[in-house]
Formats: sequence, structure tokens, C-alpha cells
Amino acid sequence: HPVEPAHVPEAVWAAGGIHLAPNRPDAMLALARAARARGLIVTCDPGSHAAAMDDAYLDQLLPLVDAFLPSRRELAMLAPGRPPEAALLALAGRVRGAVGVKLGGEGSLIALRGSDRCEAIRALTVPVVDPTGAGDAYCGGFLSGLLLGEPPLIAARRATVSAAFAVETRGPLPLLAVTRAQAEARLSTFSAPHPIRNRP
Repeated sequence: HPVEPAHVPEAVWAAGGIHLAPNRPDAMLALARAARARGLIVTCDPGSHAAAMDDAYLDQLLPLVDAFLPSRRELAMLAPGRPPEAALLALAGRVRGAVGVKLGGEGSLIALRGSDRCEAIRALTVPVVDPTGAGDAYCGGFLSGLLLGEPPLIAARRATVSAAFAVETRGPLPLLAVTRAQAEARLSTFSAPHPIRNRP
């Protein structure tokens, strides 16, 4: 740690997209630049490093990122004192594609670049065994949706499906047994997202 571009195997750079997990901010920015230079789709989870990401830094990072996906706590670090909807809309004007905040059992909120509203993506009701890794699964599902050519709001629902599978079990290995057919069946259960107007 930190992971820097020189540490990334060439086989990873050959992929269609890359997810930037929490990392030291300067290294995350370098990875985002390297990924964009190669034409990759880029998603990003700031993690606890959000506290060190000021406006000048975000002005460099966000234009490189197709989806910026903080948790509720991390979003509060990025925009202290603002409600989640207002914070997302402020960030959405600077990101390449979309920003979203992960809200655990409450689902997520998504704001698209140029939009004046957030979209609420409900969580799936599943038995919770262990929430560990749900945020990572959400980010992976979001990236997979973008790689499939889905718009961000559909990718966010795919992300929610991934997170639901993650909380139903303990550890990553059982997730390998989930089939694409099972995931697609869950994805089909979603209703349309509900708009949430920005609150002053």
C-alpha cells in the first residue's frame, strides 16, 4: 500500500474497466489517469481517504471517473453539513458519469451528471448473515453494469443485486456459486427508480 500504476499487471490494464478501491489519494489519482489514458471505464470508492479529498483534488479526480461511489459516512466527509441529495448533486456536476451514495439497508441514491435530481434505488429484502463486503460487491456490480453498456441507473440496480448476494452469506467464496441466471432474475424484480427532488 499504496497501489500505484506500476503495480498493476498488464492483464488488468487490458480489461474494459477498473474499480479503484480505497487507496492513498495521490495513488488513486495516478491510477485513474492511467486507466483513462487506456480508455478504461473507471469506478471509484474513496473509503476513509475521503477526509483528505478537498475540492482541488476532486476537481482532478472526478472528471476521470465514470462512477464515484462513497458510503454515507464518506459523503459526509466530502460535503460536511449537506444532506446526501445536495451533496450528490454538487459532485455530479464534476464527475464523468454518475455519483452514488451507498446507504446500506436503505439502498442507494444516484445522481447523473447534469441532472437536477437524485434517483432512489431501493435495497432488496434478503436475510442478512454478514454485511461485510456489501459495499465492495455493490461497486463490482456497478462496474459490471457499465461494462455491459447499461446506463448508470440500471448499473446501480445491478450493484444492489450484487450487494444483496453478499450479505446473505459469510465470506467471498459462496458468491462464486451464484449464477448469472440467478442475478438476472433478481435484477428483473426491480421497479422503476423513484425521483427525489433536491432539498434546499
